[in-house]
Amino acid sequence: MKKIIFIVYFTFFCLATNAQNEPNIDTAKTVQILLLKIKSNTISDDERKELKSIAFSLQNYGQVLDEYKHDYTGSLSFVNKAILIFSSLNDTLNEANNRKFKGYLLGRFGEFSNGKFEIEQAIKLFKSKSRYSGIAVSQFDLSRLYEFENKIDSSMYYCNTSLSYWKIQEDTSRIFGIQNMLIHLFIKVKDLEKAKTLQTESNNLSGNAKLNGQELIDFFFISEDLYKELNDLKKSAQYQRLYTNKVSELKEQGVIVNSYYDNGQ
Repeated sequence: MKKIIFIVYFTFFCLATNAQNEPNIDTAKTVQILLLKIKSNTISDDERKELKSIAFSLQNYGQVLDEYKHDYTGSLSFVNKAILIFSSLNDTLNEANNRKFKGYLLGRFGEFSNGKFEIEQAIKLFKSKSRYSGIAVSQFDLSRLYEFENKIDSSMYYCNTSLSYWKIQEDTSRIFGIQNMLIHLFIKVKDLEKAKTLQTESNNLSGNAKLNGQELIDFFFISEDLYKELNDLKKSAQYQRLYTNKVSELKEQGVIVNSYYDNGQ
């Protein structure tokens, strides 16, 4: 059975293509050769490092297609290739990281059962290595998947579970990002008072230098949305300006990005 699975995946890797033509033909050929060396147990340590480096490139490119180009089909293709390589290398943690991301992507396509399965597999792999941070990140992706499924109570549950872990770790960036999601969910169910309380808490964190541009853009976007719902047009306009200015600032740096919560992106 394992031999059949290997052949299927190997064939998939060789034939899969996408609009960006990445990876290039030379890289794909290298992967083919090195995967066969793993199968025959003739791969060297340096070749393992090379293959792992390629897997990271596939993983990272897949994330770029998701975050910046919203090309979920292309992203899933690259993530599947990364999973194949990390699995072949017995790299448990990186396989888990890509499986939980794959689960989120499957949620984008409405494949909720398959998406949950992938994230649950990721959690099992993280648990096997006692990587609790990986479990917390996976729980956040479960929250995103449940939102796609319109099961908001479950989405909030996993969001809060992940948040509890990161508060213990005092990780401002993670806390801020997850609270963005919770504010968004509170707005979605029209619990505007809870949304406002959490938004005020997050606003006090928004000047932290550790926050990245995406997190701030998301915060400005959902804050604009919140105050629009509260009919506070002055504050809504204030956050709209902050959002527009941050997007422009990043664009000047060569980074094209919109809010994750912008359904019209």
